Amino acid sequence: MTGLNNRHGILTNNFLGAIIAIIGIVGLAFLGVKLYGMFVSQDLKNAKVFIEDLNSKIDNLEIGENNTFALRGIKDWVLVGWNKSVPIADEGKIISSNLKPQKCFDKNCLCLCKDEIANCQDVGYCREVDRDVSVKSEGYVDFTQIDYYSTSTERIEGRGIFEANCIFFNSSALYSIDVFKQQKIINIFLRYSTLDTLESYDYLKNKLQCGFKEPKIDYYSTPEPFS
Repeated sequence: MTGLNNRHGILTNNFLGAIIAIIGIVGLAFLGVKLYGMFVSQDLKNAKVFIEDLNSKIDNLEIGENNTFALRGIKDWVLVGWNKSVPIADEGKIISSNLKPQKCFDKNCLCLCKDEIANCQDVGYCREVDRDVSVKSEGYVDFTQIDYYSTSTERIEGRGIFEANCIFFNSSALYSIDVFKQQKIINIFLRYSTLDTLESYDYLKNKLQCGFKEPKIDYYSTPEPFS
């Protein structure tokens, strides 16, 4: 009897231990989801503040006036504009990152979205604007500091400029954003600081999935084979 009681006790303890472990795992998963939701919720609030602040500054501009505004970026969020002429995604599903979300149906829209513009429908803040809007960014890449090859035998040592039809904020720093308000369109523009590492160039290139144009190189070095 003593042996049976011991075995029963061991099984009971193991069962209780398994139940406690499962409860702990579920609790941690719930806490993780909760914390992620809190971060996303706070970012959405910050996105709303950013868009409303930018829109207020645009409203205060006269037709034909331009100005540069210092705005604090939201790290890993992207600013993009859509016009009425751009069709919405099919049945709410983003079939192309260049198509605007359902929430901007038949509107000119200015949106700030998490990670990429394909997320604007679900994780982004959009605001209707009263005319067409163009959002563009560009920046220089200093290839003299980067081991970068255009072909198997030619090493690039010039400086090139890239372009995109959106603005990606890779930090929460202040950004100098140029705004030009015209009769029929609002132009929003950002010039990035010169990139001098391959890592920083590749990172930004991967994030600017909105009509990204490869750098136009000023000049090339003397052909040099790979080592």
